[in-house]
Amino acid sequence: QTPQIKTKASGLDGWKRTLDIKGEKSPVRFKEGQTLEFVVLAPSQQIDPQGSIQFVSLESTKGKRQLVITKTNSMGTSVKTVMNERAVPFNAAKYGTSSFKISPAQNLPPGEYALGSPSNNDAFHFGIDPANQKP
Repeated sequence: QTPQIKTKASGLDGWKRTLDIKGEKSPVRFKEGQTLEFVVLAPSQQIDPQGSIQFVSLESTKGKRQLVITKTNSMGTSVKTVMNERAVPFNAAKYGTSSFKISPAQNLPPGEYALGSPSNNDAFHFGIDPANQKP
């Protein structure tokens, strides 16, 4: 899924730039506690996957999933990058000749997530459901 970049004034709080994805929940679902491993194609295995792969949690609200990228103060004079506040720690290992195997550093709590590249807006979106939730 490809998110849309939006910039929105937030009243007296300044403005914020977000990545918005349609739908409050991804159709791709996993259970809490399930072992997760993802294979991500990389331009080169010589790059640091921690700097070239982005793994974040998303906020579900008003019919969409959202990641706030930046915010400004009320005067618009100070821009703060807040995207890293939603970063998910992960482990990475070379896989094959052109990919990395990515796994979260710890079990993910229920919620919505995105795994992709910061150089473009495309990402793999998925959700984690509570272990005791019935399908």
